[in-house]
Amino acid sequence: MKKRILMIDDEEDFCYFTKKNLEKTREFEVIFENSPEKGIATAIEQKPDLILLDIIMPEMDGSEVAFRLVNDARTKDIPIIFLTCLAEEKELGRYDGLNLVGGRPFIPKPCQTPELVRVIKEVLERKK
Repeated sequence: MKKRILMIDDEEDFCYFTKKNLEKTREFEVIFENSPEKGIATAIEQKPDLILLDIIMPEMDGSEVAFRLVNDARTKDIPIIFLTCLAEEKELGRYDGLNLVGGRPFIPKPCQTPELVRVIKEVLERKK
């Protein structure tokens, strides 16, 4: 059964291509919202298995979105992975459980699909 991923990111092109790449694996169904408010509403309505959340967005930053999701009984158990262009992979090294806001993992943008898939699977496995 495919895992449902919700992306909340204001960069439409990034969402479109990430969705296409993740769905090519046939392991995921990806929906995305380019507005933080719409993303929160979609998370409540759709109950995705995991959320990919941008940190820098004009209307509301990702840490505020995460705070609201974590403090809502309807979405508090949905794992969140932050996506950020604040740091590049070469600065961070290979993902090894590095955490950011609220102990949540993050992945530098742009990210390679195999690495993103690997981290998504790790986070979903930890949820079990």
